[in-house]
Amino acid sequence: MNIASLVPFISLALVGAMQAQSISSASATFTFTTIQNGQDPTFNQLLGINNDRTIAGYFGSGNPGHPNKGYVLQAPNYLNEIIDGNVPNSNQTQDTCINDSDEIQVGGFWIDANGNTFGFVRNGVSGTFTTVVNPNTGTGTVNQILGINKFAVAAGFYTDGAGVNHGYTYNFFKNSFADVIPPSSFNCASVTATGINNNGDVIGFCATTANTTVSFFAELGKKFALVASTQLSANTQALGINNKRQIVGTFVDSAGNTHGFLANRSKKTFKLKSIDHPQGVGGTFLNGINDKGDIVGFYVDGGGNTDGVLLTSGGSGQTQLAPGSVLATATPSSSGSTSDITTQISSASSSFTFVTIQNGADPTFNQLLGINKDLTIAGYFGSGNPGHPNKGYVLQAPNYLNEIIDGNVPNSNQTQDTCINESNEIQVGGFWIDADGNTFGFVRNGVSGTFTTVVNPNTGTGTVNQILGINKNAVAAGFYTDGTGVNHGYIYDFFQDTFNDIIPPASFNCASVTATGINDNNDVVGFCATTANTTVSFFARRGTKFVLLDTQLSANIQALGINNKRQIVGTFVDGAGNTHGFLAENKNSDGKTFKLKSVDHPQGTGGTFLNGINNKGYIVGFYVDAGGNTDGVLLIPGGTGQTQLAPGSVLASSGASGKNAKVAGFDVTTGSASGNSTYSPNVVLVGILSAVGGVLVTLIAVFLFRRCGGGKRKNSVAATKSFVSSSPLLPEQTPLSFGIAGTSSYQPLV
Repeated sequence: MNIASLVPFISLALVGAMQAQSISSASATFTFTTIQNGQDPTFNQLLGINNDRTIAGYFGSGNPGHPNKGYVLQAPNYLNEIIDGNVPNSNQTQDTCINDSDEIQVGGFWIDANGNTFGFVRNGVSGTFTTVVNPNTGTGTVNQILGINKFAVAAGFYTDGAGVNHGYTYNFFKNSFADVIPPSSFNCASVTATGINNNGDVIGFCATTANTTVSFFAELGKKFALVASTQLSANTQALGINNKRQIVGTFVDSAGNTHGFLANRSKKTFKLKSIDHPQGVGGTFLNGINDKGDIVGFYVDGGGNTDGVLLTSGGSGQTQLAPGSVLATATPSSSGSTSDITTQISSASSSFTFVTIQNGADPTFNQLLGINKDLTIAGYFGSGNPGHPNKGYVLQAPNYLNEIIDGNVPNSNQTQDTCINESNEIQVGGFWIDADGNTFGFVRNGVSGTFTTVVNPNTGTGTVNQILGINKNAVAAGFYTDGTGVNHGYIYDFFQDTFNDIIPPASFNCASVTATGINDNNDVVGFCATTANTTVSFFARRGTKFVLLDTQLSANIQALGINNKRQIVGTFVDGAGNTHGFLAENKNSDGKTFKLKSVDHPQGTGGTFLNGINNKGYIVGFYVDAGGNTDGVLLIPGGTGQTQLAPGSVLASSGASGKNAKVAGFDVTTGSASGNSTYSPNVVLVGILSAVGGVLVTLIAVFLFRRCGGGKRKNSVAATKSFVSSSPLLPEQTPLSFGIAGTSSYQPLV
């Protein structure tokens, strides 16, 4: 069964709410780019697209002599960078969907010599295929995976022994199935689930008892909306959905003509527009949509050929992309060299409102290290000196000092929560120290509360491991210290339990390497101590194409946090030995050119340190005030004021009584409530920053916590970016020791 060739429409009304649906007959405005694989110019279908504009599809009609052959096309040189997407030893394969995870999983189905159809999920890093078969499948095996989100939760269907289709979602990491069953009022006789986004929203269609085809949208997989046929068509198929709940698909009009559609959701009402390729005399079929609104599908031209097509927003033209051509609208790939990298630096401070947030358990020492899109913050209090152990915590907005979560590893002497992600299970990363002074990395599941210790197998006898960043796919960044005291950066895949080294080019002259952060694109940041006794920072696009950040700013710099927009925060020491925070922005989104701005807290006479940044541009860190106290701080974009958030105070989006400083849509309410937080914590460590002749000798260790959004995943999913940490940060605050680095063995995603 070729799902891609089925025909649909869409009109949605939430069951129970029965919201009206508006339909527009005006065609949406797009530029159409035909993309044909030269191995069969008569038949191509493009079925899935991710946010990097990587496309999944196949060529070949499936007729004798023209088997389906799956492929993945990489932007912008689509027809020059084709990845074989076929299951080994299969007779036919269709690649139907692709996600945005760090491992870039591709889903689809394959057919054996006996005509049985099996679903599959392919890991973009290892290249391995995992076959998916629902246990309720009938004797004549039919299973298809048609959609997959970034948490490797897939949507598809199986056919039972009676020939009836049943929709399901499949959790790749848990190897578990869940049925997708529309309400009985939909009169479904057969169900196909075709797509799923990172929120867990599911779409699909069903054949009804009245011999029509209707489509559905299921919010979070539960609250169903019917694709009613009364205003558009009695035959519709919803085929693709993005995180903005935009839906694409196909419908057949009363004259029997096939059209594509785009549905935009406004509250509970969907507004639909039909879309037709100018040359699609035989029909237009839309199958996949990414968060940027790029759409893929196919059309049937006047010669009867099935032509793959990419629709990009804006314009109304059309073009043909031939082998050797480059799609100009796609983000160009990096060359990988460092000679063409420009780091531009500005001495002007960025404009922020500074909100000091101190845990009352130790008002003299607090560090805020990570922040997610919900403004949940990870950090710790306690200097690590005798009687003041590091104690990790997580602060929840808006009642930060009233809603404190203990983030300490059980039975640890000290703990630092350094990073947090956006997954449904909200994993926190960090490290803990035992009674003997050994340091162990950890990942904590926010749902179960369980801690998993992480130790690189190459760690030396005096154990030092730290997890400093984690993305939503539970891929973490950190370092270990070997037997000679040398630090080595690494990437750790929590679900695969595998390590990959992060090793900058030899030209960087690194003697010791610390990986401090990783975003959802698998971009890695960190720093290294050089053979010249300086500290330099790097950005590694997809973990392999390295950029040196600090050649024009300082001989001592630490990149500590990164978000999905490739904004980087960190700390540098100037020629006079003063410590400043910085914000670096990748204006061209090319991973090559960064514009840096120094950022200083008005009261940070002893230095400003920036550790984490979320996708909204909110930053967390700390500063050292005139009294020598280390104060945690939240930086809100916009304004130039500052305030103190005390226990009992609320950072809220609505007006409140008390003294309010209006900041970027939030009211910082400094109420009169007194008293300390009741939070009981554990440990986090900080190194000592000392300047000798303007050179940073011992770096400050910082921790960053971040969260990433969407979907459902196995054990726990990882944080967005993290950062920091100069050396193994021990309670004794020992100086860092540095080691030798070589060539990166870290493998990028497909």
